[in-house]
Amino acid sequence: MYKNYIFDMGNVLLGFNDERLLSAFLDDENDKKLVEKELIWSEEWQLGDKGLIDENEFLTRVLSRLPERLHEGATKVYLNWHRLMDPIPGALEYVKQLKREGKRVYVLSNAPLRFSELEKLYEELFSLFDGIVVSAREKSIKPEDKIYQVLLERYNLNPEECYFYDDLQCNIDGAKRNGIDGEVFKGSFLHLLKENENE
Repeated sequence: MYKNYIFDMGNVLLGFNDERLLSAFLDDENDKKLVEKELIWSEEWQLGDKGLIDENEFLTRVLSRLPERLHEGATKVYLNWHRLMDPIPGALEYVKQLKREGKRVYVLSNAPLRFSELEKLYEELFSLFDGIVVSAREKSIKPEDKIYQVLLERYNLNPEECYFYDDLQCNIDGAKRNGIDGEVFKGSFLHLLKENENE
């Protein structure tokens, strides 16, 4: 029986949509593709998630690869990604339901230090969690073993009593390698709420 439920943040608790983010600050489709490639899918994004570069270094490196006319838009994309995330359907209700059932809930997210801004923006959601582990704070990202072990050890969790929701198979594989069961999240918790209502 699972006593602890672990949630990824991006596209599990809050939706991260590249197109919506890029379109908020850029108009031309080719410009969007270039900024997506050089910013969102960059090595620097991974380094930021791992807490190995700060925002100033991130922007300096990324902007050096972009034409000057895109610097303002790309900067706005980077500094505002957390403001353009929407709650996943049923996420808040499902977390509340688990808490009512006496379960403990945790966040395990690959994210930069700006995650703290998300916690303020979505205080109702994040205040429910018994613990939050963010990659940039730990200098380790999923699916590295270290970050799963940080979560387990910090909160004294038995991995066999944990269940993990993440949108990437590689991160579920990492969890299972560390004894944590889980599944690739499909985009909504509404079906789980319905199932539990029928029990």
